[in-house]
Amino acid sequence: MSALEQAQIDFIKKHIRLKPNGSYEYRVREDGKDISKSNKDLNTLINIVLGKIKTGSRRKQQSISLLEFSKKFYNLFRAKNKSEKTKEQYDNIIDNHIKSYFDNKAINKINAEELQKFINKIKGDSIRKKVFNFVYSVFEKATALGEIKSNPAIAIELPQNDKKAKKRGLLFDEQIKLIKAVKATNDKDFYLFVLFSLVLGSRREETCNFKLKDINEEKQLIFIHGTKTENAPRWIKISKDMIKLLKSVNKKPNEKYFALTPNGYYHKISRLYKKLKIQNVDVHSLRRTCSTNLYYLGVPDKQRQQIMGHASIVTTNDIYTFLEHDITKEKIEKLYKSLYFSDYK
Repeated sequence: MSALEQAQIDFIKKHIRLKPNGSYEYRVREDGKDISKSNKDLNTLINIVLGKIKTGSRRKQQSISLLEFSKKFYNLFRAKNKSEKTKEQYDNIIDNHIKSYFDNKAINKINAEELQKFINKIKGDSIRKKVFNFVYSVFEKATALGEIKSNPAIAIELPQNDKKAKKRGLLFDEQIKLIKAVKATNDKDFYLFVLFSLVLGSRREETCNFKLKDINEEKQLIFIHGTKTENAPRWIKISKDMIKLLKSVNKKPNEKYFALTPNGYYHKISRLYKKLKIQNVDVHSLRRTCSTNLYYLGVPDKQRQQIMGHASIVTTNDIYTFLEHDITKEKIEKLYKSLYFSDYK
């Protein structure tokens, strides 16, 4: 053995470390990257380092980040034939939840405990469930494609922190209070939104999609562009006074009628409810109230179902109708005529 070779062996021995598992490790730099070579036999390891024993390259595999895999997963497997609203929801989950929490953390470095903390931080049962379903699917696909060994999302438990009272319709006195308060704001757009939703029972998205061209003045009908169920697109009978009121706003037939987004009205009416101290209600409560009012006015079940755009009368009766013991047909008729339109029938 030459003096040079002995010097190389001595140098290698000096920098070899014994690992806890009993094997020997030597760090080298190949192709600009630090890698380790290891073997349980010291002499074999020395020969490997000297190149006398050839071994395969052991470059460290770079794992894709959860964020990048989520985008890839959505674009490849979920984006096709999805509505713009659904795509917007997925973008929100990826950008405002996954990106803000995990940033560029590798998907194979995320464990069940960290995922549970991530889910726990999300406020709102509905959005939390949507995020969970998406993340679970992402990890399931990553497992199937070999990016990770197993799906850590299996261990997640969905917390139920938002134990809020079930939303309801407005009571009779609350309807009067709300209408007076909305009128007092001198905000005609807001007043017409509340009136439209309350009288026609439209969902906030349906209300915000309304245009003047949707009115058939001759037949006193208004078309609601519903999309939630096959019964959602519907024609509803309205009064001449309400048509006159809607047309009093300077809008073109094909122009968007209401100024704000559905969420804009949601927050606006929520602030007003809080000011009026009306609890367990939201913008959708206007729709529930409409169903209840129609019940007291004696509108037949099938017709109420058609007005509400429900797939089943069970939904109209059991979920959207709230009975109040001292309400009568005469009270609701008087309310409609005084607050909404004088020619109500």
